[in-house]
Amino acid sequence: MKKAFKISLYFLLLFWALPIIFRVILFFFEMKLKTEYEIFSFIVTLMSLASWAMGVIIKRKNEEMKENFVSFLIPVSFINLIFCFIDRGLSISTGITLFSFVLCIALGFDFGNLMASVILSGISGVIAIPIGGILLLSSFFSGFSENTIVKTLESPNSIYRAEVINSDQGALGGSTFVDVYKNESFDFLLFEISKKPVRIYSGDFAEGETMSIYWKDDNHLVIKSFVYPIK
Repeated sequence: MKKAFKISLYFLLLFWALPIIFRVILFFFEMKLKTEYEIFSFIVTLMSLASWAMGVIIKRKNEEMKENFVSFLIPVSFINLIFCFIDRGLSISTGITLFSFVLCIALGFDFGNLMASVILSGISGVIAIPIGGILLLSSFFSGFSENTIVKTLESPNSIYRAEVINSDQGALGGSTFVDVYKNESFDFLLFEISKKPVRIYSGDFAEGETMSIYWKDDNHLVIKSFVYPIK
């Protein structure tokens, strides 16, 4: 049982770490990661519950087990909770991920290094305060702004697509953006990897509806008679 429990904890830590590892690597390649949190949160919760249940059985048998790596479940689950909240807001997925985070705290204290678990939990708590404040402010001010896609144009061979966006900032005014996306993505398990969009134009608010914009070819977009190269 102890061996199976230890293996389950290794897999749990690895699964929690995957989104973090991918994001760090993709950052250097100017790419972005989309995580299917509806499925990810469900799977990681089942894994956390299974590990926690095995841990309860081991404790009832009065068997001792302390592994330093278990303490790292606390920060990796906390980081994923932040990612999930940013991506999904107050949702079922975030609530499930929060539940898994609590289970990981329990596993860290019961089967990890006690001092490390205390320190890592404290750091997570301290970090959560400013992040929570920033997210609350962001959600508050986002109520005063609205982005609307007014046009979508595919390049001749559908390699890229351009989105014309009207950004209404209320009393603060607004602007018009043109973002270019590459129509290519790579699906890996619960993750979608794609190129980050490139903003090639910023102009006056509401001009997007009447603005002259068209593709000259797959690598050149014409906006108001100016040619913008796409790389």
